[in-house]
Amino acid sequence: MKVRMLTLESNFDLDTKEGVTNSIAWLNGFLSRIREDGCWMVPRSGTVYTIRHSDKTAIKLMGHLPDASLDIVFRAAGWKVVDNT
Repeated sequence: MKVRMLTLESNFDLDTKEGVTNSIAWLNGFLSRIREDGCWMVPRSGTVYTIRHSDKTAIKLMGHLPDASLDIVFRAAGWKVVDNT
């Protein structure tokens, strides 16, 4: 299994294929640390998601600053996003 090393210098520009690929890799690695029905609060936007691994669903509970990039990366990674804000 080849492991991708992502650094602060990695490209996360969602307008590029590399950026989307890196963003998906980062998201998958991060979500692997969250248990079923666990919550993730995204500091930059104040968005809170409940993470359901069993059916790859991210339920958006609240958000202070709109950030469409989060939903874009979830969907690109094969997750369903439910907006309950």
